[in-house]
Amino acid sequence: SDEALNKALNDINHRPRKCLGYRTSCEALEDEFE
Repeated sequence: SDEALNKALNDINHRPRKCLGYRTSCEALEDEFE
């Protein structure tokens, strides 16, 4: 369902990544726009 897909995408986008210095995708993107 759309709700399950949106939850999965939200979980992925807010998961810390080693390649981003353990920041989330959202945090890295916000830093690029500052």
